[in-house]
Amino acid sequence: MNDSVFDEIVDRRTANSMKWAGGNQWLTPDEVAADPLPMWVADMDFKAPQAVRDALREAVDYGIFGYPNGPTKGYLDAVTGWQARRFGWEVPREWVLVTAGVITTLKTVVQAFSAPGDSVLIQPPVYAHFHDDVRLNGRHLAYAPLVRDGDGYRFDAKVFEAAIRPDTKVFILSHPHNPTGNVWPEDELRTMGEICARHGVLVVADEIHQDLLINPEKRHIPFASLGPEFARNSITCTAPSKTFNLPGMVAGEAAYTTANRGWRSCWRTCVATIAGSPTP
Repeated sequence: MNDSVFDEIVDRRTANSMKWAGGNQWLTPDEVAADPLPMWVADMDFKAPQAVRDALREAVDYGIFGYPNGPTKGYLDAVTGWQARRFGWEVPREWVLVTAGVITTLKTVVQAFSAPGDSVLIQPPVYAHFHDDVRLNGRHLAYAPLVRDGDGYRFDAKVFEAAIRPDTKVFILSHPHNPTGNVWPEDELRTMGEICARHGVLVVADEIHQDLLINPEKRHIPFASLGPEFARNSITCTAPSKTFNLPGMVAGEAAYTTANRGWRSCWRTCVATIAGSPTP
């Protein structure tokens, strides 16, 4: 039997790992002394795939780390091919825009498509950055909480639509949902999209967990794959960081947009401004 990367135990306690060293910032001395297992952050203690490590070695051996000239053909092939093979979503190459990760992308979306004082729609209980980063950018939150139902949470279309206000400009969709684990079915995604379109609300779909489905009876459906009208009113964000455990490689993460032509221009301008680069 061949050894697996999952069989190797890696001690990260002295590696400046936020997962293992960060607990001291939030735990009491007694709690730290108990030496608890850190299970609070999506960071696995397994080595990155060999192909990733080989590519990094090749880049380091090259020895020059200048400005890249945008994504290569191979990179674009990898991104679009992955979506096509795994999810049946044919992503036009011109839609792909590389960013510094999903969280950076979400902040940029909020800045590009809303103004200070506007509101952003979220579905609590949801990832803390959806709360914190919206407020940091001077926007307010519109809450459409998922309904507690037995041992899980469910979407309620009436609650969702009632939460939208006249100043609601963006809906951040956690898809699959973090932390409840909901894998949104097609009918619920369509309902969310149709409600948002009716109210002029842009959907930004955080699909970073798209590959991490446990239930074999469930499947991930990219929001923008539902049809042209859904793609035109959305921005899809994803990255390899969760699938392959690469969160420390911020520059290697990707997000791709599927906004309509006018919004795409606004988006690219905002990204270039934040990055300090010339506007394309």
